[in-house]
Amino acid sequence: MNVDRNIPRFRILQFLFKIRSGQDVSRPEYCPKLNDCVPMRIQPSRRNPVQSLHKRVLPRIGRLTRFSAVGALGTVLNLFVMALLVHGVFDIDYVVAAVAAAEISILHNFVLQERFVFADMRNGINSRRKRLTQHLLFNNAEALVRLPVLILLVETAHVMALLAQAVTLAVAFVARFIFVSRMIYRPKTV
Repeated sequence: MNVDRNIPRFRILQFLFKIRSGQDVSRPEYCPKLNDCVPMRIQPSRRNPVQSLHKRVLPRIGRLTRFSAVGALGTVLNLFVMALLVHGVFDIDYVVAAVAAAEISILHNFVLQERFVFADMRNGINSRRKRLTQHLLFNNAEALVRLPVLILLVETAHVMALLAQAVTLAVAFVARFIFVSRMIYRPKTV
């Protein structure tokens, strides 16, 4: 059986095989013949805004989605630990419970971000230890900023402690993503 390797159906099967085998398919390729594929460079330009959007924005949306999923899991863990400490058998003050829950969720989020969100950027300028240190420093500083807001919401506005914690976590989400993606996982400059 003679197969014409230049027909679109074969190219699609070849592409699917690359995905299945774990090969990098993030860059478009130009393949004049079967095994003569050359990576194509997409130059973002003002003349072609679609290419610019594809090159700069879409990869970040995927990363932002994964970051959001990890953050959502961390928020659920944070609220679960806080509820367990405040309303469970421990009956701890909500401020102490918020701090303990924040520390647990900060470590949880770092582990999942390393594995699922920024796995392709771990070879940047920062070592794993430095990334963990920066992650802990930023998130603890951010938690110190959130804590007075939490106290203000609970004591003055009479918002339930768990709801106030959820609100402060949601507001801080954008700052966390910008810092983590721009500073902790910054790629090497060549």
